[in-house]
Amino acid sequence: MKEGRYRRYGRAILSLVAVLLVFLSLVDVVLVRHQYRMMQKELREDAQNELAIMGTFARESLLRQDYALLEQFLNQWAEEHPEVTALKAIAPNGFVLADYQRLPLPEHTFPVRHQIALGEDKVFTLTMTKDFTELEHAFRDLTVQLAIRSLLLATILGLVLWYIFKNLVLRPLEGEIARRRVAENKFRTLLEGAPDAMVLVNLQGKIFLVNRQVENLFGYAREKLLDRNLVLLMAKRYRAKHLVYIRDYLATPQVSDFGMNFESLGLHKNGREFPVDVSLRPLTANQETFILIDIRDATERKRATEKIARGYLFQSTISQVLKISIEPFSFEEQLEQILNLILAIPWLSFQSKGCIFLLEDDPEMLVMKAQRGLSQLVRESCARLPVGKCLCGQAAAQCQTIFADCASQHHKQQGEELPPHGQFCVPICRGQTIYGVLNVVLKEGHPRDPHEEMFLTSIADTLAGVIEHRKSELEKEKLQEQLVQSEKLSALGRMTATVAHEIRNPLTALGGLTRRLDQKIAADSKEKEYTRIIVAEAVRLEKILNSVLSFTGRQPVTREVCDINPVIEDSLRLFAEITSSKKITFSKKLVDVPPVQINREKMREVIDNLLTNAIDAMPAGGEIRFTTASQVVQGATYVQVTIADTGKGISADQLTRIFEPFFTTKGVGLHPGIGLGLSICKKIVEDHGGFMRVESTVDQGTTFSLYLPPLGSTGAGKGGRIE
Repeated sequence: MKEGRYRRYGRAILSLVAVLLVFLSLVDVVLVRHQYRMMQKELREDAQNELAIMGTFARESLLRQDYALLEQFLNQWAEEHPEVTALKAIAPNGFVLADYQRLPLPEHTFPVRHQIALGEDKVFTLTMTKDFTELEHAFRDLTVQLAIRSLLLATILGLVLWYIFKNLVLRPLEGEIARRRVAENKFRTLLEGAPDAMVLVNLQGKIFLVNRQVENLFGYAREKLLDRNLVLLMAKRYRAKHLVYIRDYLATPQVSDFGMNFESLGLHKNGREFPVDVSLRPLTANQETFILIDIRDATERKRATEKIARGYLFQSTISQVLKISIEPFSFEEQLEQILNLILAIPWLSFQSKGCIFLLEDDPEMLVMKAQRGLSQLVRESCARLPVGKCLCGQAAAQCQTIFADCASQHHKQQGEELPPHGQFCVPICRGQTIYGVLNVVLKEGHPRDPHEEMFLTSIADTLAGVIEHRKSELEKEKLQEQLVQSEKLSALGRMTATVAHEIRNPLTALGGLTRRLDQKIAADSKEKEYTRIIVAEAVRLEKILNSVLSFTGRQPVTREVCDINPVIEDSLRLFAEITSSKKITFSKKLVDVPPVQINREKMREVIDNLLTNAIDAMPAGGEIRFTTASQVVQGATYVQVTIADTGKGISADQLTRIFEPFFTTKGVGLHPGIGLGLSICKKIVEDHGGFMRVESTVDQGTTFSLYLPPLGSTGAGKGGRIE
């Protein structure tokens, strides 16, 4: 390697000597040519002077008209001067006065001419050709000598330069090169061994050096990156910003132990973007400043940071959901706040649209309880959604999360197709018990994100816990109410039984004596009217007393297996005349239902009581609708009997109290009530293992539903669900 270096430097010095030699040669040529021209000029001037002298003599000969003497003079002159090769005198008319020519003609000559005149008249012209071959040979010898001297001078100078360069420059330079090579090898070794991608750029932002980690990280071969701008490795949409950022740093680089750090997005050769951490550090080498850039793939760090932040956010959101669940709001308001909390999380790719469905009375029907951002069409179409229908219904039926990146083909409600969208349908369940569905709307084409799904599943599980807690609290309240009611009824029963027995005997005596007295009074007397009133009131008091005893009594109920439809038909026939007189019509849809085991008279009493209430609610006429059907409630099958009227309805505040004993909405008019009718109906139905429900809207009507267990079913039992 050292001999090769010497050869390189030797060639450099030879080149320098050759250049110097060429320079000296050019100088010699210029000097010789200049001197040559000067000598030619002197020769021409001397020749002109000679012609001028010969012209003076020739003019004298012409004046004497001695042409022979002229010719003799010119020939003699030419003979005496050997450098003259030709001499001529020519008259204006072309007559040659003298003509001398020396043979053979030499190789190098030059002609001169001189006009001889007398006054203004031209007499003749002298033409002379002179030989300057010797001058040419002399200058040629001089040129060769100068060239030899230049060659010797250049050779000596080259040897001196080689000696000086080798001893004073080359050897120290070799030592410095060796030291720098060792340092460069160490730097390259460290650079190649670095775990991060390392890029060395100059102050113009051009890539000067990269390590193999750059190739692995960005996918480029290193030779493709050299002398390219650094922005090639940056995401396109951030290049302008980074150019300004790096340009400001490159303008005034500070040599420091810390450099400058910032986050960015790297761009792989295949177009994939990924997060990177970038550190800049100035570096000086060979009196030139470079920037050493450390680039680290931040994907794993970002993922870990996001995972920690996501976990914290999950726990924080769930904590807020639990906090909302214990705040003094209605359950619907709590669901609205929870839904708003879910859709307001910034890093989730939701569209701030969604809703919460719950299963209420009907286990086959999802009811929208909370929504945000949904259009009127969606709210109306999805207010009640059958289980198994659409994506939300499927999620409830399968008890598993359903995802769709474009759900337009599943959403066709009321003849209109909803705009394309994606969605998560997450069941709110505990085990296999389904409580509802959480629906979150996504952009069309949104990919399924397991982190989002995990978050929504956690929220749904929390909601399931909240709903279970609410149900347990409601059941607890109901049990407490039933306990209080039972204690009240027990006390009332004891008191009523005592009072009834105390009242019945005098009431019976009063009724009997009044009837006897009525028989003895004249029919047209005033007293006859009084006795009839007393008898009627005594009968009414006996009926009230019997109702009270029936409500508070615990007599065993005798049951029989029968079809509920004939029982309804018997009641309708009984009330046909009354309804006809009051312009009330009947409509019925009685289908085949399973037989029930009931006390026929008690069930007639329930239906008659409900019919009486419906007739009283429609003083101006209306319609009463009877339907029967088989219905599944909370997994159990019931025979459903529905009695709906189009009367004045019941207000919301009264609707919650209509089954309370002694509560009535009839007042004290012509048909006053004591408020035991519906309470007795409820008790009879519960004694048969069923329950009752009521729905009412003011000025639109009221619907009572009886749920009786079919033969072979235990039903809800006494104290079953009543609304």
